[in-house]
Amino acid sequence: MIGHITMWNLTCAHHFNVWIDVKPAKGHRVLMQSYAGSIWSGMDYYQNDAGIVLVETTISQTRFGERGTPLAGRCRQAMQYGDSIDAVVRVLGDGNNGLYTNEWLLADTKTNEIAMFELGTYKTKLWRSSKNEWFGGTEGFYWGCNNEKDTETRLESIAGVEGRPADVVFKPSDRDMAWLRLFKARRGSIDAGFGFEAFTTAPLAASHSIDAKFTTTALAGELKSVGVFGPPIPRSWEPTPHERQSDTHIRPLVPNDWTLLGAAVDFGASGDARPTLVVADASPALGDQEDDEPENADALASGSSPARTASRRR
Repeated sequence: MIGHITMWNLTCAHHFNVWIDVKPAKGHRVLMQSYAGSIWSGMDYYQNDAGIVLVETTISQTRFGERGTPLAGRCRQAMQYGDSIDAVVRVLGDGNNGLYTNEWLLADTKTNEIAMFELGTYKTKLWRSSKNEWFGGTEGFYWGCNNEKDTETRLESIAGVEGRPADVVFKPSDRDMAWLRLFKARRGSIDAGFGFEAFTTAPLAASHSIDAKFTTTALAGELKSVGVFGPPIPRSWEPTPHERQSDTHIRPLVPNDWTLLGAAVDFGASGDARPTLVVADASPALGDQEDDEPENADALASGSSPARTASRRR
């Protein structure tokens, strides 16, 4: 399985409950969690009809490559035209401008291969299950939580060698340790049950989590994922007194039920579209809000693959 959880800020959270289904004239069908009007996920969760699943965790910002291209375009292109881990990695790294530095987790459900790709501006590191390349001895498992593992990529984030020395040694955070504990406890049996457990376990999940989503090889084969919008633990995310004072439109983000996410439209042999939409957010509809409430966006997303990957973004 492969999954992702998002932690950002409450002001923007309500805009990310959109599940986008793109059927382009050329390339692969792409499903992703996003926000209204977006051409890319922005929420770090993609899957396509070639069996590729892609998730991301943000790592320390590396330098800017002024001749490079933005991540939004490269992500969309990688998933629209990528049919293998090699193809996706190549597009993500081609013409990279370095902004929004990432650690990508990838899965090819056709070949049962998984990979972890740290992408700095000029330095990269790719671990692949097909080559038996693992970090920290976690055979069969990759994880990410805003903490780069490759020394060369980490060095790229250091502004200079003068002044206060920088420590570039990987040190596991509380969330890294949580992933490792889960891996050791469930080694050999990482399945959908592992996804539900991981994304409802602190500190991997919290009341200030925007969502959680994951998929498995079987679900990905049907372009489906399982997700929840709102905190994946049974507690609402309440604004702080300061947030309420500075933004009168801010409101709590409430937990929802886990939902099966898939293609929003079934394209039959004739090409006719047959909508099969399901509401996945229990937030009040616009007509049910008070006059001073803003319009709500939409949303949900996560990743999928063979049997063993997990990611998270701050």
